[in-house]
Amino acid sequence: MIHTRLASGLPYNGGLTFSDSRIGRFAASRRYRKAAAAAFVAGYFLFFTADGLLAHWAPDDMMNMAGYFERGGWRALYSQVLIASDAYRPAGALFYLPLYTLFGLNPFPFRAVVFLLLAVNVVLFYRVARLLGAEELVAGAAALVMSYHAGLAELYYRTSAVYDVLACFFYLSAMLYYLRVRASGRFLGVGEMVTLLLLFLGALNSKEIAATLPLLLVAYECIYHPPETGSREKLRSWLWRDNRILPILAAIDALYVFGRTHGPGALTKIEAYRPVFTLRRAIEFHQNALAELFYQADPLSRGALLAVAVVVTYAAWRTMKRDLRFYWFWILITPLPIEFLPGRTSFCLYVPLVGWSLLGAAVFVGSARGISEWLSREPLFTRVRKPVICGALIAFGAGAYVWATAVQKRTEAAPRLARHGSRTWSIIQQLRAIGLKPRAGDRILFIGDPYEGWDMLFIAQLTFHQPGMRIWLMNKSPKSPPEVAEMDHVLAFQGDTLRLIR
Repeated sequence: MIHTRLASGLPYNGGLTFSDSRIGRFAASRRYRKAAAAAFVAGYFLFFTADGLLAHWAPDDMMNMAGYFERGGWRALYSQVLIASDAYRPAGALFYLPLYTLFGLNPFPFRAVVFLLLAVNVVLFYRVARLLGAEELVAGAAALVMSYHAGLAELYYRTSAVYDVLACFFYLSAMLYYLRVRASGRFLGVGEMVTLLLLFLGALNSKEIAATLPLLLVAYECIYHPPETGSREKLRSWLWRDNRILPILAAIDALYVFGRTHGPGALTKIEAYRPVFTLRRAIEFHQNALAELFYQADPLSRGALLAVAVVVTYAAWRTMKRDLRFYWFWILITPLPIEFLPGRTSFCLYVPLVGWSLLGAAVFVGSARGISEWLSREPLFTRVRKPVICGALIAFGAGAYVWATAVQKRTEAAPRLARHGSRTWSIIQQLRAIGLKPRAGDRILFIGDPYEGWDMLFIAQLTFHQPGMRIWLMNKSPKSPPEVAEMDHVLAFQGDTLRLIR
């Protein structure tokens, strides 16, 4: 008992028993440190993201919401379980439709729910990290990175980025649920497998990046609970009996991928979602992705990319630490669904950031300890305790990161997103101020709208909220004067001002 307590770092009073008061003070001190660290992460999150609560609509929001509204609530519900359907990210309907029904086109409730999900994701992330074996300091440092990263600033300003937020929420929830069961030394029972499948479906219905979850769980099993070597029977038992949930997840994943690539509404039919499986595309993706993550203005050179790959691989595999190897697999596996698509960086890196932040935090804390060990032997620092040196180095590194993040937000993210969605919000307010109340079957024409796409159509559908009306955009479907005269209502833009002509 004495050796156990000494190993735990609890204070010993010199006799055969410990001082209960000192044990209490030690436990209380640890709770205060954890509370202070949590408060610091929460303050960091709010300091950098609070202005995003007041962000307006992104152009994609109107398209997404109008699409879900047109399909209706019942289809939104049953599409959640149609694995190979052509429904576009069905989980988004569960976000958009209830809030639209309750609050209309007021963006604040949507922003509030997104921020709640972002905060919950940080908590889920921390718990997953601890179950993977990350110590408190590493998990806390990585949670700081996950709570706000300026390279992914659209997450905190664009409501349409909710697909990535939802995917990360379900992804981490599924991972946490699985790890808790396996950490207890058990395999999943039938009820637990059903729960995991539902969480996996939620992730798949949020965004395509969730298709990597089965691969990551296989990596986890191979690293943390490898099969016994010696016979094929043991290997077969490990895969098909003990871990039978993994083949089930893989089969669901295969159906999902087939539906998204070969189904009637396959995303790959759209140019922006058509992958190009070449080494050049993969290299370009990682050059751009790492530039975003490392706050670099230009893509990394191929030499720098190779250097990062070597350092990351060495850091993950130089020791026998299982968690570092798993982070390496996370970094390698999770980008696969977006790695061969054009222009997928920024907020699309939210799920891959989990692995990068954990491995980066582990390397950072380990380096601080190594440097403090060396400095403690130097004459200049002989009177300074090693934990003090290490704490100072970690505080300096964290401060440098926070400063770099602040600079990145002020110089890059904030100017780019300052007026984000302001045009859409202005048009919504003008439509409301006009007070037009179309009836079912009315024909409405918009002349000179400022959008290149169909945004004005979606805005009008959602603002008027009147089934059966027909809307035309002169920019998309030119009308002759007699056809214009037949319209029930005509609205025209003069600059940025919308006026009711008839």
